[in-house]
Amino acid sequence: MRELDRFGYVTSSNHKIIESGVKRVIHLIEDFSLVLVVGFLMKSVVAGIIMEIVYFPLRIYAGGYHASREAVCKILTYGSIVIGLGIISYVYIPKKEENMAYNTINLRHEATFKTCIYKNVYWVPFHTLGESRYQNEELEEMNEKTPFIFGTEIHLNVYEAIQLYQMVRHFEESNDIIIKEFEQVPWQLHKSGKYAYETNHGCCASSAAWLNYVVGDLYSEKGYFQWIRPDGSGHVINYFYVNDQYYLVDMSALTEKNAKYSPIETGKKADYVNSKFSSGACIQVKELEDFINYHRKIFLWKGYEFNYLKKKNMNTIPPCYSYHEKNLLIYLELGNSQVLTMKDFSYESRKYKKQMRIPIEYTDEYN
Repeated sequence: MRELDRFGYVTSSNHKIIESGVKRVIHLIEDFSLVLVVGFLMKSVVAGIIMEIVYFPLRIYAGGYHASREAVCKILTYGSIVIGLGIISYVYIPKKEENMAYNTINLRHEATFKTCIYKNVYWVPFHTLGESRYQNEELEEMNEKTPFIFGTEIHLNVYEAIQLYQMVRHFEESNDIIIKEFEQVPWQLHKSGKYAYETNHGCCASSAAWLNYVVGDLYSEKGYFQWIRPDGSGHVINYFYVNDQYYLVDMSALTEKNAKYSPIETGKKADYVNSKFSSGACIQVKELEDFINYHRKIFLWKGYEFNYLKKKNMNTIPPCYSYHEKNLLIYLELGNSQVLTMKDFSYESRKYKKQMRIPIEYTDEYN
């Protein structure tokens, strides 16, 4: 106002008009700045900008409540902005045509989106890997009559398998690893996919083998993707290679218990980022290295430096054992994985010997 007055733009006749205009501009800047800050915090900057663009003319021409004091006006205005962005970011509004008979706790059969969560890393609906042919009730009925028809006579696509896993059979997460010592090495054994299906509970390796068993040969290229933590423990998920794209599926995050904390398939980035188990989403990448770059960035700030393995299609995750030698993590496996990263890490593939006498339920032969 002083600058305008100094240059002669303010006169006694227009003083109040200019003062009112300057205040209005300041308020607009404050409103827009709040939208940017709140939108950034809620991971909905674009939605916030669009809301403000629409909101601005609406307030001018639609009228509304006029507060008696400026402070009350600001509280109401800023409050409406925060509440509006909160609804956009966090409230899931199902579509009218959405068929709930095919939905699960977090999967949505009618979802259509491709959300970029990192460079070359996308969140897509699970039905990208195939539309469901069965309603939940149909799968329930089939499971009651002939529970072991799945994986043998009938192979399900990934979406259908998650329906069965989450809504019908209610697979439970548990630590089912057993130890088999041979030649002074305490090998960790994992269930075969068929045995995991029969027992209906298990760790990440069991649930990954479960999915591999149920889908059968519906996908021409599939396998496992594993990351090894600095302490030697690890986590295994499934991958499917379809139309020159990798799709990553973490069945551990999709149990009935954990799915409640996995992202509902809204396509909203905020829903993905703020979920406890973001790995409960279907992730699409052109190369596995793209996911590795994303995954490493998430955990590096926590001080974790993971290593990653790609495993071929098999009925059972191979027996393994890890130990530290000085500052090097040694990972032994009765298999032949492809090592994708090597940070203070050494991989050694060993051959299975019949003298080990591994229970058949923990081998590829149990199928």
